[in-house]
Amino acid sequence: MGYDDTMDSHADRFCRKKGLVPVTKKLSKNLIGGEWLHYIWFNVTELGGKWTGSARVVQGDAHRLLSWELSSTSLIAAHLECMELVLKQLPGGEDVTFMTTEQTVLEILRPGAEWKEQALLGAMGRLLPYVLGRKVFVQLSCQERQAAKGGCAEGTYSVMTDGASLSNPGPAGAGVVIRDPSGSTIREIAQHLGVATNNEAEYTALIIALEECLKMGVRNLDITTDSKLVVEQVNGNWKITAPGLAALHRRVIDLLDRFERWSLSHVSRENNARADELSKRAAKKDL
Repeated sequence: MGYDDTMDSHADRFCRKKGLVPVTKKLSKNLIGGEWLHYIWFNVTELGGKWTGSARVVQGDAHRLLSWELSSTSLIAAHLECMELVLKQLPGGEDVTFMTTEQTVLEILRPGAEWKEQALLGAMGRLLPYVLGRKVFVQLSCQERQAAKGGCAEGTYSVMTDGASLSNPGPAGAGVVIRDPSGSTIREIAQHLGVATNNEAEYTALIIALEECLKMGVRNLDITTDSKLVVEQVNGNWKITAPGLAALHRRVIDLLDRFERWSLSHVSRENNARADELSKRAAKKDL
C-alpha cells in the first residue's frame, strides 16, 4: 500500500510534510489543491474481549457521532474495519481525512509495509471498495493523543536533561523534564542507571528524553542541558575521543533524525536545576 513509482515528486514531498499517508496507490496525484471535506477522529477499544469502534465525523459545522461493535480479532484489523464502517456512512467520492491516536495504524499503511496477517489482508480488501474514487488519508492526531493519553499538542516542546555520577564512575542517574508548547511541565523522569561515568549519564539522560518524546508523538523539540561536551559533540563541533561515548552518540543521532526539527543548547547548571535535582536523586536511588 502507499506510493507507487510513478507518483509526482511534489505531491510526495507535500504528503510527507503534512504527515499524510495515502491509503491506496495513485490517490495523491490529485492531492495538490484538493479539499478534505470530512475530518474523522476515530478510536478502537477492547471491552469484554470484543472490539468496539467509535468515530466523530466533522463536515463544516456539522458533527456526527458513530459507534459499532466490531468483528475483528486484532487491533489493526479493528481500525481498518472501523474506517470501512465510517466510509459506508458517507457519500461516495467525497474526500476524507482520518485522525487517529494509534501510531501503529500509520505504520501499517506506510509505503513498503508488509502485510502477512490474513486478517489484515481481509480487512483491507473489505475497505478498498469504499476508498476508491475519493482521496482518503490517515493522520496522527496530536490533539486527540493529548486528550486520550497525555501525549502531544501541536508546537515545539522543550526538554531539560541532566546526568549525574556520584564518584565518576559510580552510581549514576538521569533526570529529564519535558514541557509542552505552553510551557507546562507534563513529564518528569528520574532513572537510576547503575554504574556509569558522568558523561555516560549525560548522554543516557538525553536518550531517555528523546525516546519518551517519540513515544508521545512529539515532532519539534528544543533541548537544553548543562553538559557542554554533549552539546558540542552532538552538534558536530567536538570529536568523540572516549570509546564508551561513541555508541551513545550514535544512538542520540539516530533518535534526533526522527524529529522534524530539533535544537540542542547549553545552559548553566542553575538554569537546569530541576533536571539536575532529578538526576542526583536517581543516582542515590532516592526515587
